[in-house]
Amino acid sequence: MLEWSDLVWVRGGNAIDLAVKMQESKFADALVQSLKADLIVYGGYSAGACVLGSSLEGVEYADENIHKLTNEQLQSAALSLYRKVIIPHFNSEKNEIIKKWEQYCIENNMPFAGLADGEVVVISNGAEKLLK
Repeated sequence: MLEWSDLVWVRGGNAIDLAVKMQESKFADALVQSLKADLIVYGGYSAGACVLGSSLEGVEYADENIHKLTNEQLQSAALSLYRKVIIPHFNSEKNEIIKKWEQYCIENNMPFAGLADGEVVVISNGAEKLLK
């Protein structure tokens, strides 16, 4: 459990590397336990949000797969605290990287949440709400 804080904020970067480091350090386990026990609030930007999703499959369009994870490993690397893949920086002026990631999710029947900068998903007591 994370007993030293009421809030955890995780910034962006390489989502694959972040997820691997969270798993290796056992931070992921402590984070999930603390969130499920409603002891902390988690906030994340970019990669910090991605790791909460159902899978990291497709993220390699945005981030280099420096750990050479397979699709199965990319799925299990995600914390699965949100029922969809989280695609950050999603807006009407999507760049080619985000479009490819979105298309990958569509082609593979993977539910996803495209979050524009400034949008957040709040999960509380099992309920989900998108705030803009």
